[in-house]
Amino acid sequence: MEFQAPTVQAKKNPKARISAFGAVLLVVAVFLAMVDGYEKYALWTFGAAVLIFLVGVVVAKADLTDIEVSKTIRLVVSIEGIRIGSSFFPMGRVRNIDFNIEGYAGLAISKLSLPAGAESDGMENYLRFEYMGQEQRCQFYLGNPQHVQQLGMLFQSFQQQLIPFASNLT
Repeated sequence: MEFQAPTVQAKKNPKARISAFGAVLLVVAVFLAMVDGYEKYALWTFGAAVLIFLVGVVVAKADLTDIEVSKTIRLVVSIEGIRIGSSFFPMGRVRNIDFNIEGYAGLAISKLSLPAGAESDGMENYLRFEYMGQEQRCQFYLGNPQHVQQLGMLFQSFQQQLIPFASNLT
């Protein structure tokens, strides 16, 4: 049994930095409001922060995320080993395999920090393991329930082959 998934990688959107600057200014405005005599500056800073943030959102076309699904790097896990892109880690040398699964894209999730009805984007899933004493990490994308079933079949294969692993569902 083999599990395959696209990885998740950092993305650079320089236009989104405008909104980030606006958010920093917003924090500065809050601190200025707490200092006696600077209320007028806090009001102007707040107004500028909101304006800069909104301009940043428009310029970045509302794409403020800093991660994306990779089109080139894939994660492949089987009882033979783990492949991340062109790197291969044979299972005999892999230790402490730990899967942290949030969910697939579109799955309704309920966390205290998220609003009611929030859905997973499928990108907050992680694989961590040790290879020859070095920790390796890979963030991967789960696109649908069938993808999760494929991962479950891999877990079954690991259990049958007595390959130790941990899986955490968040």
